[in-house]
Parts: sequence; structure tokens; C-alpha cells
Amino acid sequence: MRNDLVGRPSKTRHVIPSKGGLPMYLVARGLYKFKHPKVFVPPCTKEDLEKLINIHRVFVQIELKLELVGYDIGPQGNI
Repeated sequence: MRNDLVGRPSKTRHVIPSKGGLPMYLVARGLYKFKHPKVFVPPCTKEDLEKLINIHRVFVQIELKLELVGYDIGPQGNI
């Protein structure tokens, strides 16, 4: 299955391997005029990622559009 950066939607969710990969992913989506993504992150990292995105906005002088959502999965248990 091809990923959405070549024009076809993927049935899998995209996983950004590092914080540094997120701005490059957003720039690529913007170049292809794709809808901005909703990115789920742990609440403890949301503020730092917002700062990182703002720094990249200054460097690349492009609006990096995204919806950054702090999502806490809560406690996990065994079944």
C-alpha cells in the first residue's frame, strides 16, 4: 500500500520516529496540499513539541499546520 505522500491514502497510521521528523513530515504534507494532520502526543511532551514546531516555522518560513493533541492513554491492564 502506498503512503499518502504520493497521493494515495494509506490504511495504516503514520508513525513519526522522532521529534525532528515531525516538522519535515508537515512540510511535505504542505507541499502536496494535503489536509493538516492530527498528531497525538503524550501530554508531558506537548508543550515542548509546540516550541519545536514554532522554531521550525521560523527557520523554514512556512506555516506548519497541524492539530497537536495531548493524549494520555491512562493505566493499562492485562486481559
